[in-house]
Amino acid sequence: MSEIIYAVVYEGFRKRSIRMKKVLLISLPYKPNYMRNARCDFVSWSGTQWYPMLLGYLGAYLESKGYQVKILDAQAYNMTGREVNIELEVFHPDYICIYAGDESFPFDLRVAQIWRQRYPNTKLIGPFYSLNSNKYKEAGIEGGLEDGVLSWIEGKVDPVNPIIGRHLTGLELDGIPFASEFFLKHLKYQYYHTPSEPYPFVDILTSRGCFWGKCSFCLWPRTYKQGYTERSLLNVMREIEFIEKRTPFKSIMIEDDSFSAERAWCFSNEKILWGLKIPWSCLVRANIEYFILLKMKQANCLNLHVGYESANPQTLLKVNKGISVAQMEEFTGDAKRAGLKIHGDFLLGIDETEEEVKNTIDWACKLKPDTAQFQIYIPYFEKCHWDPEKLKVLGRYAYRKFYVSFHGLKAISRQFLKPKILYESINAVFFKVGKR
Repeated sequence: MSEIIYAVVYEGFRKRSIRMKKVLLISLPYKPNYMRNARCDFVSWSGTQWYPMLLGYLGAYLESKGYQVKILDAQAYNMTGREVNIELEVFHPDYICIYAGDESFPFDLRVAQIWRQRYPNTKLIGPFYSLNSNKYKEAGIEGGLEDGVLSWIEGKVDPVNPIIGRHLTGLELDGIPFASEFFLKHLKYQYYHTPSEPYPFVDILTSRGCFWGKCSFCLWPRTYKQGYTERSLLNVMREIEFIEKRTPFKSIMIEDDSFSAERAWCFSNEKILWGLKIPWSCLVRANIEYFILLKMKQANCLNLHVGYESANPQTLLKVNKGISVAQMEEFTGDAKRAGLKIHGDFLLGIDETEEEVKNTIDWACKLKPDTAQFQIYIPYFEKCHWDPEKLKVLGRYAYRKFYVSFHGLKAISRQFLKPKILYESINAVFFKVGKR
């Protein structure tokens, strides 16, 4: 018996004495207000910074597999290259994973090349572009990021070729530690804010992929090709409870590509049954029925991020949006009647004429969402006939027309409570919008 006990104790000591492998996950510094952490990378005109969602889940996953993880969002922290190098020297990682953006890719690639030469004993992957732009396919990870990176770390794949990561099942998603806990442990939440959400907030995912998955302009259907995979509501509620009772966060942004009507109803019911009060927001398609919107409001839903995209029926058909202008207008009225705020997303320049683009801008002003974002179309998969500078001019026009109004100024004063944020936002809307 004593020999068995000795063997167990010795084995435990031996395991503890083995140094944990270190993994650095990094978003490099690029230019002011540049944002890699959204569904597409761009210079944020409102100073918004979302959490590095995909890196967060990857980090939590690797920690659960026994690796020591450091996540460094140098872009959000406004770090200099020198500061990044100091962090790297101090942490001394065994593996470095660089998260790249489309616009910053040449810069990211150059840094990766320098680091490969400077740190020959450190294995480096990247830049990998997790949203899988075909433009840089040779440097990407297709499919599941967690499985792809873990396979690379464990030497199961050739890092020279595109890495195909297996998508995790719903049960496996439940097994990943809470991203909110990982963010609280590893990131400075003070650097993450957006006009449409109370501060401080946190991002989480309750599913992978999009249940609709047909919009031709969107990267996500091509990223999560297996379709739509959900975490269990029990697992999600446990994370909501953790956030409400054990963190400083005042609201939750559910970053699921689109919260389906069924998911919204079931989530809202569960949240009410659990007695959880923390406000939350989510992304939805503009066709949810009024009775579901009311249930969401009862569950303390705060804000709906809605992809309206275009006011032009032919454009909506062309991109497979699957919702008509009339449906979106009815939804908007129902959401307001239910007491929900709306952040409207509009896409400028999808194979449209200037007249059609301005029609969308006029329609946005007519709909009067609480806040609006006019995103310049980024042609990941198709050619764009627009001159980029012309689109920037239309972007400036869109923001000025929407916010230089009683409704727009009221929205600004209501959303931007801190003087610094108010100043930066007004400066962006009136003076800097469209500058890169």
